[in-house]
Amino acid sequence: MDAGQEAQAVGRVSRMGQTRPTHVHRFVVRDSIEENLHGLGRARKSGAEAQAQARGGVHLTVRDVGLLLAPPQAVIQERDEVGV
Repeated sequence: MDAGQEAQAVGRVSRMGQTRPTHVHRFVVRDSIEENLHGLGRARKSGAEAQAQARGGVHLTVRDVGLLLAPPQAVIQERDEVGV
């Protein structure tokens, strides 16, 4: 789910007429592709990636796909080296 879709889904939780408090929880499974996707999404929200996304989308690179399929520890090491 991209950031826009997620914002729309969260917005639906607090609909008009809602009188009770609402909460949104995001579950991410440790040591999974889902964890890598979550990390990649957070990294892309900063800097030029966020601007590019606002202009019409960001495409995954071969490196991005490799990071998604890599063991989580390798992804953490890669982020530390790049400075994300």
